[in-house]
Amino acid sequence: MGLLRKPCGRHWNASGRRSRGAERDAYQHDDESHLAILAGDFVTAERIARESLAAVARSADEDDQKNVYMPLVALDEEMGKTKEAAVLAARYLDARASWQSAGAWSPLPQMLEAAEHGGLRTPREREQAMAGWLELWKNEDLATQPQSWILGYAIPATSPPDGEAALRLAPRPLPRAHANQFHHEGLGAVGKALLLGGRPAEAVPELRAATASCSALQAPLEHTRAYLFLGEALERTGDTPGACRAYGAVLQRWGAAVPRSVTADAARARRKALACR
Repeated sequence: MGLLRKPCGRHWNASGRRSRGAERDAYQHDDESHLAILAGDFVTAERIARESLAAVARSADEDDQKNVYMPLVALDEEMGKTKEAAVLAARYLDARASWQSAGAWSPLPQMLEAAEHGGLRTPREREQAMAGWLELWKNEDLATQPQSWILGYAIPATSPPDGEAALRLAPRPLPRAHANQFHHEGLGAVGKALLLGGRPAEAVPELRAATASCSALQAPLEHTRAYLFLGEALERTGDTPGACRAYGAVLQRWGAAVPRSVTADAARARRKALACR
């Protein structure tokens, strides 16, 4: 089942259609930001992301807001700016009550994880907010309800305990996240959860599919991180040459990133430990 959501909420007019000029501008900003990320130019990517954030400042639609907050939070995390990411995520969480809600498709779990990681939400606050978010899924179509696991548990997972908890709660069979130019939130998330949950052999095909996807431009952060997770999964299953190649793909993109890339730092450390050539 693909990861479904409402169409991008930015710049829709009263008839429900996006205005042509606004659509062009939004896509141009996205493309410029994504190209900068792929090149490791995080300074430019952050500038563009903050311009997009300012452009929707007056919007009362959560769909508008999430489309600019989420990439900026993720970029700050990639640059190792945990506190800045937490501040942004907390600002989003505080403002949600004044917006037209995105309902079950709100990125609440990711924002809660970022805010808690930076010390701006407690585990108890996160648990309570998650309970309310999960209730919203009861009103969704039965066919799409398993996707709540991807959005609520697989994507926010950042540690082995997170992965283990996610797998304990996972539906059977595991949902398939949809990844294309419009819907890429779940790229690599299932494989990451399997890896963190101690099932690297099962993670390998999931992560191979993620890295082989044509989503590098649409989802540069997720696509590049999937190479790191693939390297870790291959390493744990005894494929050292394959792991070295996967780590090398990360460094090819972000080895000289400015500012630093935490994903590249991790890949570089693993290549050194494996004595990759």
